[in-house]
Amino acid sequence: MSHFDEQPDSDPHGECLREISLLKDLAERLKQEAQIHAQEARTANNTIAEIYRLCTGATGEPGNWNGAEPVRQTLASNAAEYEAKDALIQSQADEMGRLREAAEEFDTQLSNWAKAYPLSVFPEPDLTMAHKLLMTAGMTLDSVSASNMRHVTSKLSELFEPVRTLTPQPPQE
Repeated sequence: MSHFDEQPDSDPHGECLREISLLKDLAERLKQEAQIHAQEARTANNTIAEIYRLCTGATGEPGNWNGAEPVRQTLASNAAEYEAKDALIQSQADEMGRLREAAEEFDTQLSNWAKAYPLSVFPEPDLTMAHKLLMTAGMTLDSVSASNMRHVTSKLSELFEPVRTLTPQPPQE
């Protein structure tokens, strides 16, 4: 109620004091709200400054007049970097898949080859007798064994070639 709304039988001085008290309370509340808002603004500005420092690698902030553009640029740069890393990871995963398939194929062929010579069909020979027989023909068991091993190792090498081509080679100095 203002002093213009006074009724003739009221105390104008008391009304003024009450109104002054209400105005003081209002002023104090508004002052406290302003302080709270100022603190919130300082916190927001510090947060923005920290974001700018992070976006620039702590080289300094580009200035708040740039708005969100430094953040957009950093996010776009990070997104491109992550996409490139994802592509590299996918490429490596694909390569590992091909390597795994080649290794599985090598294992299958090697296992099949090992099963092709069962002892029930090809019993272990008497190497002493074989040595004597070979010596009468002018050969040695060592030369026959070496020939067989060259054949086996060259075939193993051929079987392993797909795995070898998929395996990264160390740099040569």
